[in-house]
Amino acid sequence: LQEIVSRPELAKKYLNDKRITQLEKTILRASLSLRDGKYQEVVNTLGSISSVSSVVESQKFYYLGSAYNNLSHHAKAIECFEKALE
Repeated sequence: LQEIVSRPELAKKYLNDKRITQLEKTILRASLSLRDGKYQEVVNTLGSISSVSSVVESQKFYYLGSAYNNLSHHAKAIECFEKALE
């Protein structure tokens, strides 16, 4: 997941891949939205999901922190970045 997210051209390709879980696809969509400057969309999409996968949770909180930072919600951004490191 981390390798795909870091390469947007792969992220778009993998959105149709049946080997990728729905949660992983949600993370991929959020990464693309973040790159497109759709910060509130990232917050709305990722704010309500949860996963047992530590990788997915880490990515979720990283993207939430980035979105909140760009929305100037710095305290919330710090909280999310700290959760991403857990």
